[in-house]
Amino acid sequence: MKNFIVTVLILLSILGKLCAQYGVTFSTHQSFTGISAEHLQARFWIDLGKGNRLCLELEEEQDLEKFTNIDSLLMVFLADMKPFNDSLSDPLSWHIIDYVVDAGGKKKVRFQSFHPTAASFLLDQTEPAALRLEQDTIQIVLESSAATGHRHDGIRQDRLSIYLNNYHEMSNYITGGLNEKIRWLQKNVNGYWVRDKNIYRAEKDPSISAPLPAGYIAASNDQLYSIIQVNVGNYKNYFAPSFSLGFGLSFKRGESTRRFMFMWQPLFLFGTNAQGHMQTYRNEFVIVNIFRDWNKPHPVYYINFDPSISFGFMVRRDGDFFQKNSYFLGIGHLNLLKHAIELQPGMYFHDLFKEATPSVRLNFNL
Repeated sequence: MKNFIVTVLILLSILGKLCAQYGVTFSTHQSFTGISAEHLQARFWIDLGKGNRLCLELEEEQDLEKFTNIDSLLMVFLADMKPFNDSLSDPLSWHIIDYVVDAGGKKKVRFQSFHPTAASFLLDQTEPAALRLEQDTIQIVLESSAATGHRHDGIRQDRLSIYLNNYHEMSNYITGGLNEKIRWLQKNVNGYWVRDKNIYRAEKDPSISAPLPAGYIAASNDQLYSIIQVNVGNYKNYFAPSFSLGFGLSFKRGESTRRFMFMWQPLFLFGTNAQGHMQTYRNEFVIVNIFRDWNKPHPVYYINFDPSISFGFMVRRDGDFFQKNSYFLGIGHLNLLKHAIELQPGMYFHDLFKEATPSVRLNFNL
């Protein structure tokens, strides 16, 4: 047992929160509507050539359908932007354009222009040529009513971002094959992807890349983490403190997070032995917890009731407090101070729910 505890402690000391994140980073800007990256489930990059590129970010893979007629979408966008063309004509300034179409079809646009703080030039055998060092960024957000999914606000948002050396190059890509490329991606999204350093490329069209096959975004949504808890509870009318050591897996999807926890938990009970002396009895359980937590993106909630189920089975029996084949079952938990403290009701029993006795436990996460 001592060797087991030492091994667990060593593992816990080296376990940190791990996340898989797309290694290629570009200078992007969040839409002024506040689209949240935590709702996005798929991301695709398309190389347009000459340093220009396109990015699709989707809440659901099926939302690719919205962009299969991307030429028409870009034509409408350019028509709406005509009144602003003069403001976008400075060849050395770069621009960020946010264009939002809400669920009711209303459009909002915002553009920002940035001027270089220093002059850069290309020197050749003739006259110096002024250099432009930043690309123009166009972000088109399509909102729709979310009949399915996990969002509480009922709105789904998908984003098309285009990074161009010059905004006016946009028209060159209309009827230039983008429709066909998006439709091909929609048809082959679950096809074979080839790893290229820290990204994946579609095998039959290397100009299409993604953080993971099928565009899946792991980001910081999935985590492996260590667990150290101090627990205070009861068994029948006995005070029953314990501690827990283990590891957990966390999978964040939309507005909910699913957590799977595996823990070793020694539970201490106190009584007198045959000689009448006070003695500590250690009964050990292996606990498996399954939690579903709701991520509240707006107000900060310090008390939440979240669905969960906990199941434990005894692996070491000490004294006569527990029967052989004893188990613990907990359903639901009240989390306080953002999971710093968890209040969990449950019950202990043996065999097939024999002699079930209720229990309430406070878990302090360290």
